[in-house]
Amino acid sequence: MSACYRKVVATPLAAGVVAAAMVFCLSVTSASARDISLGGHRVEQRHELAPNEIPSKLPDNALAMPRVVASVQNHETGRWQRVLVDAYFQSSDSRSLSQVRDHMKDIVAKAGPRLQSRPAEFLEAAHGGARAAKECLRLAAEETLGHSWQGDIYIRSLAVF
Repeated sequence: MSACYRKVVATPLAAGVVAAAMVFCLSVTSASARDISLGGHRVEQRHELAPNEIPSKLPDNALAMPRVVASVQNHETGRWQRVLVDAYFQSSDSRSLSQVRDHMKDIVAKAGPRLQSRPAEFLEAAHGGARAAKECLRLAAEETLGHSWQGDIYIRSLAVF
C-alpha cells in the first residue's frame, strides 16, 4: 500500500457518534422561507374579495317570481335545450299583486308547460324570446287568477342553453 492511504479503523465510539449525528440531521425539519423571522412583527395579509352580488330591493309594488325552468326542443337540430326565466310582476293595484303573491307557485307551474310549447328558435331570438316569456307568464297568471292581469311583467334574465 502506498503511504497516502491509511487504513481507517472504525471504533464503536466513532460509529455511535456518526449514527447520532445522522439521526439528529434527519429529525430536524427544514425551515421554509416564511418561517424565518428577521425581526419586527408578522402581519397576516388577508385578501378579502369584494362581494360579487349587489344587494338591491324591489319596489313595494313589485313581486319577484321564482325561476321558471323548462325544456324546449330545437326543431332545427332536434336537441333539447333548457330555458331559465327570472321575472317579476309589477302592479299599481296592491290587491291584484297580493293575489299573485298567494298563487305564485301555481303561476310558475303553469308557465313551464306554456314555455315548452314554444320552439327554442323563437325563445333564442333577441326580442322575441322576452316577449314570448312575458306572454307565457301573463297567460299563466290569468288562468290561475281567473281574471286578466292589468300589471306589467318584466323579464330580468332569459337563458336558453
